[in-house]
Amino acid sequence: MKNFEYIAFVDASGDDGFKFEDKNRSSPCFVVCALVTEISNKDYNLKILDEVKKIGKIQDQNELKWSSFKKQKDNRFNALKKLCNLKSNLVFGVAFKKRITDRAYINDPNKLLTSFIHGLCLETIFRLCLKTDKNAYIYIDQMKRVEQQNVKELAKYTTNASGEIIETDHNEKVILSYVNSKAEKLIQAADFFSGALRSFFEKYDESWPWHLSCDVCNSPNFLCSYSRKKPPPQLKGLVGYWRAIYPIMSNDENGALDISTIPADLMKKMKFLQCAGQGRAIATQT
Repeated sequence: MKNFEYIAFVDASGDDGFKFEDKNRSSPCFVVCALVTEISNKDYNLKILDEVKKIGKIQDQNELKWSSFKKQKDNRFNALKKLCNLKSNLVFGVAFKKRITDRAYINDPNKLLTSFIHGLCLETIFRLCLKTDKNAYIYIDQMKRVEQQNVKELAKYTTNASGEIIETDHNEKVILSYVNSKAEKLIQAADFFSGALRSFFEKYDESWPWHLSCDVCNSPNFLCSYSRKKPPPQLKGLVGYWRAIYPIMSNDENGALDISTIPADLMKKMKFLQCAGQGRAIATQT
């Protein structure tokens, strides 16, 4: 039996449908979150989870979900801030489904979209294990069998420093286990974060000021000149919640947030999150 230094908990929010006009419409976004922590922190993190449940008056036998606080908006933010005290790093991937045009994802019976978003988050964990030469046990909330098989196949590949997809054997560093979130309670924390992030991105997707992002600034000083100004109205709600989440967000070797998006070209538009998380204002319009 391997010794595992890391444990990770993975869950998702949303569906893989593309029927946005139906009465029972599909979710505009699909989000996967992974909480990665050292195994020695598990007991501490479980205590934080219990404290969050108390905020929402959720009985121990019931699961913590973002939707559990649907009618408790004030408590929802307090619960989020408390959950951000976890000794953990958060990785997430988001699919903006209304912006997807690739027919390989639309109406696909093999669940490629949901599987691929899971795979992007898992790859971040794989890279961490390879970089630190440590092992990880990854608990994933139960999915459909086809999704589990897809994720297993995706785990056979990774991206090298040149951006090339290469075959690798992650079984030497990680073990994937599909479990019920009642069996591994910290999956519920990943569920809470994925629900929170999905609600943020869905709320702002239609009116999102996509032209506002850090990469439009050619000078850091130019960006800093906006630090005394209020965030744009479209982002006001998001900035407060994001600042709460930001401290536990995982960073890659270049200091950028570990975020994956579909479509991939929206990745560069996520840079504003780093500014908002650090308390700086959003870049000006172009």
